[in-house]
Order: sequence, then C-alpha cells, then structure tokens
Amino acid sequence: MTSSATHYLHENLLPAKPFGARTVRVIAALLWALAAASLPASQAAARPAPVDLNASGPEALTLSAQAGTWTITETVWAQPGAQPLVIKNLIAERRMIGNLLEESLASPSDPTVLRRDFLTFNRVEGRWEYMSFDTRAAVGMMTAQSHGPEMDGKIELVFQPFALPASGTTTGQMLRMRQQIIRDGEDHVVKDQYFTLADGRGEEWLAHRYDATRRRSPAPNPQPHQTKGKPQ
Repeated sequence: MTSSATHYLHENLLPAKPFGARTVRVIAALLWALAAASLPASQAAARPAPVDLNASGPEALTLSAQAGTWTITETVWAQPGAQPLVIKNLIAERRMIGNLLEESLASPSDPTVLRRDFLTFNRVEGRWEYMSFDTRAAVGMMTAQSHGPEMDGKIELVFQPFALPASGTTTGQMLRMRQQIIRDGEDHVVKDQYFTLADGRGEEWLAHRYDATRRRSPAPNPQPHQTKGKPQ
C-alpha cells in the first residue's frame, strides 16, 4: 500500500476510540481494495484466475477411485512388544460424500457399524483432514490433519491428543497418536496408527493396523464355443 493511502486511512477512516467487529471488517475490505488498486498493471494482469476450491481436485479424484467394498484385517498391539490381536474378514464400504471419502466398518455377520472415518483434502489449507469414531471404545471423535500433501502414496496425519479409557474405571490415559495411510496400488491400502502414552517415557509403538484389500467381482467364465457338426 502506498504511503498516501495509509495517511488517508489514518486521517479520515480510523477512529481514535476502539471500534467493533463490523467496523474492523469494513476497514479490512478497504485495505484490500486499496492494496489491489496500488498494484502496477503488470502485476494485476499476472494474478491467476479465480479457482473454485470446493470443486474436486486431483486428491478427490484419487479418493473416489477407492469407492467400493473392501476386506479388512484389523490388528491391535495393546502395548509395546505385546502379542497382536488379529480380527480378519471385516467388511468396509467406502463411498464419496462430496469430496470426502467415507468408510464404514462392520462384521460380515452383523451390519451394525463398528467404526466410521472420513478423509478429505482441504484445498484452501493444502493439507489432508481426517475424522474417525469407533463404537467399540469410549474415545469420542478423533480428528487429525496432515502437514502437507500425499508423498509417494503415503499420507501422514497427526491427531489431537485424547484419553484412552482404563478398563473398569472412569479415568483414562492421555496419549498422542499419528497415522500413516499407505496406498499400495489400486487394491491395497494400509492404515497404521502409532501411540505415545503421556507417561514421561515418550515411547512410540505401532498400536493399530487396518489392512484393506479391495473386493473384486470374479470375472465371468467364458462359455465354450459351440460348433455345429456336419450331419452324418
């Protein structure tokens, strides 16, 4: 902004006493307009055309390719070095809601949703956003964000700290969690969750894994070719 524009604002627009939020928004809009007007013509012409950031970008197209039915193997390590608890043949249904990929997890014998999560790319902030909840544990809504875009088929997410409930009590253990979502081709995605307890040791371990394989409809068997024989 030019010095003359700044002087004009101070002398004519900015009051000596505090002002409300509406006045602040009006002044901010005037500042933006004056700054844009003071740009040289060459810079103004170089400004990019408006972009609809709510439209589907390349990240949403990548997510939409994952829509369908997946088979999930869930593995839990309750603490560092613990023997894994493995649950096989869970069913995940993935679908797009706008630019969000929703995944609903259920047992093959019961359609009740066990877990649901949402993944999307925020085109304004330039990072991934994630939210999940699990009906099997009293952990509430868990939210996470990445620090940037997907790199080499991997999305790194950091969760807000939350409390892991202790068995049989109303108390919990605070912990930090990060998650890697790893795409290994079109038909295989792994979600690895790493825990770090707030116990002063700072020890991180792989605590949870969701290993997903896409279900493909079997190809129809080709019918044998029928040929008419000559009459004998």
